Amino acid sequence: MGRSKVDKFMEYLKAGEVHKVKSYLRKHSGKIRLNSVRVEKERTPLHIACLLGEDACMRILLKHGAETDVVDTDGNTPLHLALLDVLKGNVHGYYDVVIPLMKECPSRVLHQRNRKGETPQELLEESKELMKQRAAEDKQEELRKEEHKSKAEEERQWREKLFGEFEDECEANWGTFEDVDEREEDTYDTWADRMSEQFHRKHCKRRAQQETPSAEEKKKQKQQEQEEFQKKLEKEHQEYLIKASRRDKETLLAKKQQYEKKCSEVFKQDASQTLSYNDIPWPNTKGSVKDMVKILFCDIDKSDKDNFKKYLKSQQVLWHPDRFLQKCGARLNEKDKDKILEKVTELSQELNRLAADGSNDK
Repeated sequence: MGRSKVDKFMEYLKAGEVHKVKSYLRKHSGKIRLNSVRVEKERTPLHIACLLGEDACMRILLKHGAETDVVDTDGNTPLHLALLDVLKGNVHGYYDVVIPLMKECPSRVLHQRNRKGETPQELLEESKELMKQRAAEDKQEELRKEEHKSKAEEERQWREKLFGEFEDECEANWGTFEDVDEREEDTYDTWADRMSEQFHRKHCKRRAQQETPSAEEKKKQKQQEQEEFQKKLEKEHQEYLIKASRRDKETLLAKKQQYEKKCSEVFKQDASQTLSYNDIPWPNTKGSVKDMVKILFCDIDKSDKDNFKKYLKSQQVLWHPDRFLQKCGARLNEKDKDKILEKVTELSQELNRLAADGSNDK
């Protein structure tokens, strides 16, 4: 297999393009020597698939005879890399990559030490502890959500009680409410409290000016006024939610514009500035890589599959670890280099997962 074919195959593999990897291996059946192909650090395709958490590609490689006991220049087997990926936070890799891979590994691989003296067995125990910790955290999160639902239900009941108290206190017409000024910083709760205060003030002012209606008229009037108040409350709440959603969208768009501007400055060909971690044009400087991806695709319509796929591919190329190193490797601050490359790899993996999800939807 020529060098160009190796490059093409590895490009498919690193991008997580499962169907192309499978098709390529089928097309060149018997000609591709998976255990002879070596890339950076003398890693085999199976090493790369496990390092990137590409479980579907890993299964295909194993099916085509990829060996599990080959080591790279760091002494790592594919199982070492899969477990290290889990310990970096990819907990899904434990079930998707590690467990299926272990079923294909000879028992001796579990006790094979890398250059740091680590065995897969030791890393496996650490991974199990991490999984227990994550399970406990998930349980706590579930309890918090249940508590939040309970509080939301209490809030709903309180609102209903508020309407009831309004009925009890009011013996005459409510009158019309003052127009509520649009306040950018208002929350729904503060708005509702202000409405309650205005209602009470207006009612007390007008009560003395109006005649006391009959019991039947009063009951009918109260019911009508309660319905009107409920509708007004719901309408204002919906307007508030729409406004909040619009602000969130504008914030995401502003961050994306800033991201694109910084990309054009940092990645231009004649750029020579030394890059620290904060100089990298991350889509978002805070939060997880999922938050970064949310910003990247905030103005991309997923229903337009061609445009979505085209933009996704451009971001996969931009944040591919090898491509990133080619563009910026010589400019990276040594102190921040490992941290930068780790985040680039995480972002690349998240983009690859998004592409895989898109392929599975077909």
